[in-house]
Amino acid sequence: MRTGETCIGLEPQRSLLAWLAAWLVATPLVSAGFDTFSVKSINIGSADQVEFYALEGTGVEDAHPVYGFEASDGSFIFCGKGLESESSSEAEAFAVKFSSTGQTISTWRSNHIGKDAANACAQLPGGGDVLVVGYRLVGGVAYRSMTKLSLATLAETWTATTFGDSSGQHGAWEGIDFSTDGATALLAGFYDKSSADEMSFRSYGNTGGKAVVMALPVTVLSGASAPTASSASWTAAKDDRHTAKAVRPLSNGDMAVLFWKDSAEGEEGTDTAVAKLSATGGFMWGPIDVGSQHGEGTELAVAVDESAVFISGHGGCLGLGGFCGKLTKIRATDGVVLWSRAFSSCGSYDASGVYTGDACGNNMLIKTECWGVQAMNDGGLVLACGTGIEDCSGMQGQMAIDCANGIALLADSRAGAFARSAGVWQSFVVRTDASGALLWQRTDQYRMDGEPALGTPGWEEGSSASEYVAKTADGGLLFVNDEANGVGGEEGFDALPESCRQLIIGCAVGGLGLCLCIAAVVGCKLVFGKKTRLAPSY
Repeated sequence: MRTGETCIGLEPQRSLLAWLAAWLVATPLVSAGFDTFSVKSINIGSADQVEFYALEGTGVEDAHPVYGFEASDGSFIFCGKGLESESSSEAEAFAVKFSSTGQTISTWRSNHIGKDAANACAQLPGGGDVLVVGYRLVGGVAYRSMTKLSLATLAETWTATTFGDSSGQHGAWEGIDFSTDGATALLAGFYDKSSADEMSFRSYGNTGGKAVVMALPVTVLSGASAPTASSASWTAAKDDRHTAKAVRPLSNGDMAVLFWKDSAEGEEGTDTAVAKLSATGGFMWGPIDVGSQHGEGTELAVAVDESAVFISGHGGCLGLGGFCGKLTKIRATDGVVLWSRAFSSCGSYDASGVYTGDACGNNMLIKTECWGVQAMNDGGLVLACGTGIEDCSGMQGQMAIDCANGIALLADSRAGAFARSAGVWQSFVVRTDASGALLWQRTDQYRMDGEPALGTPGWEEGSSASEYVAKTADGGLLFVNDEANGVGGEEGFDALPESCRQLIIGCAVGGLGLCLCIAAVVGCKLVFGKKTRLAPSY
């Protein structure tokens, strides 16, 4: 990748969520457009206009953001992992700060020699500094790591790795949040993993380990010295679970925790579990297995009224065939599963917005995976997802041959569908009401202005998937996108106050650098991609 390119553009568009994307090229000024896949989108007729967007470069190699948030100063912070250099395969933790107008303010990379990764990040309460959590490989040991960065500059204050890991007992943090009173940092992850293998997290998953949740006083984290395991107020371990993927606070001090384990074949119902912990780390209920209803759990959100918790993820389409994005509601008082819903770019839905089956004829091939969830003020939910053909598995005949040769495939049999290559995903976002019924879904990809539009000769496909969604102070939504060769982000308005001004963050790299695309809109969203080959139909 290369860094340093910038571009600014202005282009009004119409849609329920106006999506933008950017493809960074080696010119100082680039305009960007987008393609919306109407066959895979539902109820997007209502339109909001994009006001502006800008694209800026900054950098790490092959950046893959997995988390993001709006800071108290109005900036946006992304974190994740890239590569140490263009010729290296070693993961490198990074964070980047963008202004509300799209300029890169500051960047941080660990500069650690050896693998490390940032799995989540958050701002200390009261306008404090930024904490980045993940792991750092030192002397062959994967240590749970926490790095404190200045909010203003992202300059590193300290990195803590002394949480109890040692040779043959590896660990990592996967999630961070704060108690609602702002007094306690809550960390979720694992310890005592026998090796440092298969620690790709949102890239390809992770196995092994023992789940752990740790509480650290914010006062310990606010100073100039790094915390240690002895700084913890309490630690809650669950040795029969491989990891705690997320922890989310309740207003009374209790918290919900999402657990995961890589179960044996035939026991997938125990993969995902949810528990409720007290303010002192005691298990109030759970872990309760929800894998049979939900599939793989990826993220956790608490309802605004705290009556329930919601899990995002993916798995079977409720017995109707295929591989769908999933949303499950769990009662907060006792862990009872109230409902589970499925969503797919191949999906059909009944009049009430409930998934009824495959509409494209190939939802075993075209998968939908959801990685982030937010609970909205009206009781509804937003899911951040990706959809696409993962690989050539399950294909036969000419389709299998073309897939193996990297040719795009018309796996969606509906009129108006377009060919997509295996591994070339689309950004897919879902909005539901309080019952989990679909209100709308949209599927989009980036297209640079001046390039052929969708459905015209020379059009090219691009790849993007949304991995995380966060709320912003003005009622908006910040989406963090994973790109085939870079990093993306987006922010969309959820139609709360009509006068709210929204910003869209996005990035497209395509091998040329980590960048940011930001758009001010009322009701919007972002997508990006890499260029690949167009293909014949079947």
